[in-house]
Amino acid sequence: MAVDVIVRKTAEKTVLTAGGNLSISVSAPSVIEIHGSSQAVSHYIRQGKDLLIYMKDGSVIRCTNYFAEYPDTPNHSELVFNDGGELTHISFSEASEPEGFAATVLTPQEELIESIEPFLEQHSRMFD
Repeated sequence: MAVDVIVRKTAEKTVLTAGGNLSISVSAPSVIEIHGSSQAVSHYIRQGKDLLIYMKDGSVIRCTNYFAEYPDTPNHSELVFNDGGELTHISFSEASEPEGFAATVLTPQEELIESIEPFLEQHSRMFD
């Protein structure tokens, strides 16, 4: 599975690939773009500030600090699936932090989008 981690402020992209479990460290608000279908997900868990994505094939993608808040920006991380050009943005309504390190099952809201560019702070500067 391939995953792009794109920092929202700079549009800097890191490409990660793994044949099984994958751990992604998020150090700034980023777009996590998973190359695959959102239909391949079994369920989503919030554990502390981490997002765990359990895939139907048994693998797990852990996004460390996905839910972290950064005082210097109103932005937060975003999750997008890229299924051969069709982009699906995933958001969670009950994303408040659970007490302690308890795990909370999240209910995804899916929205088809045309591009990840609106999530990038550099969008207006890159395309002027």
